[in-house]
Amino acid sequence: MKYWGFTETYTYSMVSEGLFEGPLEEAVEINNPLNEEFIYMRKTLVPSLLKVVSENKNSEIIKIFEISNIYNKRLNNLPEEVLTFAGVIKKEKVSFYEVKGLIEQLSLDLGIKDLSFKQSEKTGNGASIYLGKEYLGEIEIMDTNLIDFELNFQILIKHATQKRYIHS
Repeated sequence: MKYWGFTETYTYSMVSEGLFEGPLEEAVEINNPLNEEFIYMRKTLVPSLLKVVSENKNSEIIKIFEISNIYNKRLNNLPEEVLTFAGVIKKEKVSFYEVKGLIEQLSLDLGIKDLSFKQSEKTGNGASIYLGKEYLGEIEIMDTNLIDFELNFQILIKHATQKRYIHS
């Protein structure tokens, strides 16, 4: 990602109610939080990355990514930890096709060919990404200057090979 102008970020796994995305019934709540900012374990990396963007609002171009765990609630058990890869591009007139091409090139660099993109049912404005029939993640168009993506990194690792493909 650094060769494509991205900077890696590290954000907290614990988030406030305002940064938790989704219904709070699905949240993994921390029994003894240090303060009100860190009550829940995050279910997605995107809100944390968008917070980084908002804290750097004077920057005209921001390209950041993070590889970290998200936490899915399981009844009567510890949460499921899912290694996730997410990124955000903020710049004037960022294109969906720029982000789609980035993900396609990344997959080819990992030796993965079988990606497909379909109109997103989750975000409404973007694309769902599949590796074969397996759901991989989302591209979400926030506005004309901001696009985010989030992929299940465990699936990418599982399918990665030493074979490289040239994009045609």
